[in-house]
Amino acid sequence: MAKPPVKAQQLADLLAERIRAGELAAGEWLPPERQLAESHDVGRSTARQAVQILADNGMVESVPGSGARVKAAQNEAAPDAVGAAEMRGALEAIHEELRQINRRLDAIENSKDDGSAPAERR
Repeated sequence: MAKPPVKAQQLADLLAERIRAGELAAGEWLPPERQLAESHDVGRSTARQAVQILADNGMVESVPGSGARVKAAQNEAAPDAVGAAEMRGALEAIHEELRQINRRLDAIENSKDDGSAPAERR
């Protein structure tokens, strides 16, 4: 496959950086080709090629007759190792809180059975 023209690749790189930086969020539409061409001083065919590069890389979805919409980033779809570790830690903390709640509920149930006041344990 032939390499894309330099200007198209440069524009695609610039737009990709804006997507990664969150300036163009998932679900947002890219500016129309004409606007991209004018604002970046390139021809419409160059703007079209840049959008096609982004589509080929999975960063945008081309919708015929509507334009190009930013897709969710790969790391948004599946948590990375750090995100998974953070999630695991949060789940363990929640699990411990649930155990404490269950102990308190057991104490309340037991106190109902024998008529004494429940002891508060933490």
